Amino acid sequence: MTRREIHQNWNVEIRNQVEEKVLELIFLGSIQREVAKHDAAYVTQKSRGAKMQQTHPLTMTTLSTHDTKRSDDVRARLAVLSEIPGKFNSAIERWARMNSAFRTKKPGSIAMPDRNTEYLYYQTLIGAWPLPMERAQAYMLKAVREAKQQTSWVANNKDFEDALRMFIELTLNYAPFLREMNQFVARVQDAGRVNSLVQTLLKYTAPGMPDLYQGGELWDLSLVDPDNRRPVDYGVRKRLLCEMKKMTENDIASEVMRRADEGLPKMWTIHKALEVRRERPDCFDAEAEYTPIEVDGAKHDHVIAYLRGDDVVTVVPRLRPPPPTRRQRRGTRRPGWPRCATRSALPPTSCGTGLT
Repeated sequence: MTRREIHQNWNVEIRNQVEEKVLELIFLGSIQREVAKHDAAYVTQKSRGAKMQQTHPLTMTTLSTHDTKRSDDVRARLAVLSEIPGKFNSAIERWARMNSAFRTKKPGSIAMPDRNTEYLYYQTLIGAWPLPMERAQAYMLKAVREAKQQTSWVANNKDFEDALRMFIELTLNYAPFLREMNQFVARVQDAGRVNSLVQTLLKYTAPGMPDLYQGGELWDLSLVDPDNRRPVDYGVRKRLLCEMKKMTENDIASEVMRRADEGLPKMWTIHKALEVRRERPDCFDAEAEYTPIEVDGAKHDHVIAYLRGDDVVTVVPRLRPPPPTRRQRRGTRRPGWPRCATRSALPPTSCGTGLT
């Protein structure tokens, strides 16, 4: 069977099972999240910030709660998939072929788990990888029961649930699949971390009062409760904070990034943002101004910038450009980012360099 035929069969099987419903990336569906409006999020960002400052300047701003289906860091990594649809689609097709023998097939019925559930499973692995088998099985069981497509809390479909549990066990013990998953996650991990740092800084500088869910000081790849209620190792967080405070200004950035796997970039961003809020409280209170900053240039839509009060400026990237090709790596410029082509019109301020 050709790749095109496999892709067509995959799509036909999904359409038959979900009655022509559109399958979206799972990070778009969360508690109190209006999926239909996600395309307009950037367009309305400027007006929404101003509106929130006018109407709810002290509202809680948060990225994770006890009820979110996936932590903010999981969603940040999954958001990268929207920028590499071709590679993601190829991976999904490849994994479906690779793991097809692990689905339970009975005469007269479709193989289990169904393709929609399998699609959810692969995205969950990408977002929360590395994900132990017990956590993966617990999350997927709760997800399919609450979806009420193949099983539910009050009417368990034992055959389907057993097939799903076995599928997860077999795939997570299959070396070729684990190798592919490791390689794929390695390609999106850094971009996901950038997304996480961006949304973290926005949370601490946009209108509202920032809230931090337990354990979110470092990378947190938790899923829905009870997964996100696991004990938090605050001893590690205290130790890392003390070590970070002892770093000298001359090498702090390189040292923080060198220890990125420990979560230091996120802790440093939170720590410095809170320092700015403490030093300039007037820029974040209910009377503070929120002023969007215009960005000009070829990549103006890759930047979000605004001023809080008179002297706190936030500038963050969005929609990272694709990684350079081998030929481009031999040159001196990053692809898609013409040198000095995109600028923000920063107003005169008295701010220092609390965040760099």
